[in-house]
Amino acid sequence: MSNNENLLGVIRTLYQWRKAIIGLCLVAGILSVVLSFSFLDDYFESTTIFYAASPDLAKPENIYGTSMKDMDYYGNEHDIDRLLTIANSNEMADYLIEKYDLYKHYEINRDAKKAAFKVKEAFFRLYNVQKTKFDAIEMSVEDKDKQMAMSMVNDARNKMDEIAIRLIKQSQDLLIKNFEKDMQDRLAKIKTLGDTLSMNRRKYGVYNTETQSEMLATLMIKAESKLAMNRAKLNMLQKSPNANRDTLMNIQAVIAGTQVEVNSLQDALKKFNEGMSLVDVMAQEHEESSEQYSMDKEKYKQKKGAYNSVVSALHLVEAGGIPLDKSRPKRSIILLTTLIATFLFSSIGALILDAYRKVDWKEVLNA
Repeated sequence: MSNNENLLGVIRTLYQWRKAIIGLCLVAGILSVVLSFSFLDDYFESTTIFYAASPDLAKPENIYGTSMKDMDYYGNEHDIDRLLTIANSNEMADYLIEKYDLYKHYEINRDAKKAAFKVKEAFFRLYNVQKTKFDAIEMSVEDKDKQMAMSMVNDARNKMDEIAIRLIKQSQDLLIKNFEKDMQDRLAKIKTLGDTLSMNRRKYGVYNTETQSEMLATLMIKAESKLAMNRAKLNMLQKSPNANRDTLMNIQAVIAGTQVEVNSLQDALKKFNEGMSLVDVMAQEHEESSEQYSMDKEKYKQKKGAYNSVVSALHLVEAGGIPLDKSRPKRSIILLTTLIATFLFSSIGALILDAYRKVDWKEVLNA
């Protein structure tokens, strides 16, 4: 038998059963319409779209313009994944469940054994967060109430932003506390250095190495010259027979005083030379530590300023609005699918019945 004859046979059979097939399709269509309107509630979906923001926006060097690198305004794949993780976290679900009393809204008994599981299961069926092909994040909420769908999706986005910023602030707070401890340690070191430096200055008489070195050397040369000159004068007067006794005594007194001065300068110069290097090193270390502390104070102010600044973890593209049309059920699609399925199954049934209607089933069974 040719294919054309087979096809004609199928068409002939379907034509013979046309009234039954059409009747079944009409009944199925009417039932699908009645059931979809009676048992399927209308759901409305509100959607918000946004991009992940770069954590660089919260860094002090970028806030105060001291960074030498170009700042990224939009987040990378890791930032997107972090926001998606937060959006699907239990904290997010618990927040929305409690705020909107979803136990009551979804008609779930709060005291039931698996109430917490059931309410989250119902919530996540109506809540969806995904990355778009343009690397944006799309968050949507479905609900029977248009207004509630809009409020929930916008609150969910704001809560996600709040959690993301809180995580950044926690890291900043830890860094600030460590920085404060380092500053306290540095300040204690500066105080210890200052006290030790003051003690060594008094001990060795070193206050300004450059000035004092030059001054002590000058005074020493003058004192030694004066001592030598007076000794020479005394020597000459002692050889003279007409020397005045009072003059000799006066010169001897000057020599003795000058000798004391020279000895004192020698002691001072000796102590100065002993402590000069130590005091210089300590003074330099104290100065460097003080300068570093001043720089740290400025950095600390910037870190505190960044911590107290208002930043966002996302760039909003579109806020969730009141849905204009229901998202489901698509009753026209349900009706069309029902009619197609009914037609196919009724046609197959008609072909099967036609093919085996001449079979003597008693003979088959007896055989």
